[in-house]
Amino acid sequence: MVSTHEGGVSEDHYTLRFDSEQRISEAVVSAVADYTGADRESLPPIGQSINPDGLNVLFENDAKGSCPGGCVTFSYYKHTVVVQSTGLILVKSS
Repeated sequence: MVSTHEGGVSEDHYTLRFDSEQRISEAVVSAVADYTGADRESLPPIGQSINPDGLNVLFENDAKGSCPGGCVTFSYYKHTVVVQSTGLILVKSS
């Protein structure tokens, strides 16, 4: 998995830029784990908060390598997660 941190951890939020090679649902779990200091395996399945396959398809690149514009906000592990089509994931405490 290749992700670049953009802004990293601050007092009130964490940002992560995901790349087109990874599944966005996995990047979200990694971002929440990084922000909270929790082990990925100790987090609840992301499917309890959002349909991971639907999230992956929504932000999947097309044959031209572009992703449709948009943004999805949902709660996961008592945190607000914002996923943007620009490749940015924002995690903050709810």
